[in-house]
Amino acid sequence: MKKITLSLALIASMAMMISCGDTAKDDATKDDANIEQAAPAEEIPVAEEAPVAEETAALDLTAGKALYEAKCQACHQANGEGLAGAFPTLAKSDYLADKTAAINTTIKGLSGEVTVNGTTFNSAMPPVAMSDQEIVDVMNYVYNSWGNEGTITLNDIAAAKK
Repeated sequence: MKKITLSLALIASMAMMISCGDTAKDDATKDDANIEQAAPAEEIPVAEEAPVAEETAALDLTAGKALYEAKCQACHQANGEGLAGAFPTLAKSDYLADKTAAINTTIKGLSGEVTVNGTTFNSAMPPVAMSDQEIVDVMNYVYNSWGNEGTITLNDIAAAKK
């Protein structure tokens, strides 16, 4: 942490000179002559600028896993492979290549036909009630599990909602 050293006696003398004019200057000079040793300096901490987080920083997938288990696992299963003929796989899913579509499916739900990894499904997925941060967390868990790769940010969520 950077520190700035200031003499309290100097600050007090300057304040008196500014507020009282030349008279204070003369008085301060007399006071300084009578002081054998200057007052000890006081160190004042100065906040340093926080480092900018890198977008590629390691993800904490714990919150996303808990959300997945609570809101997604019943249909998409613990292994992300879905239920044959009913619910599509999320494991190695080509559907996740289009982040906007994946985000909108999570936010708005989906009904009707959808093709995932060459298999057509015709069922309904209701919208999932979650905050933007929860959507980021659960989607990053999915994007970093079962052979998937990718990252979702709050900016991606905002862009998909436009």
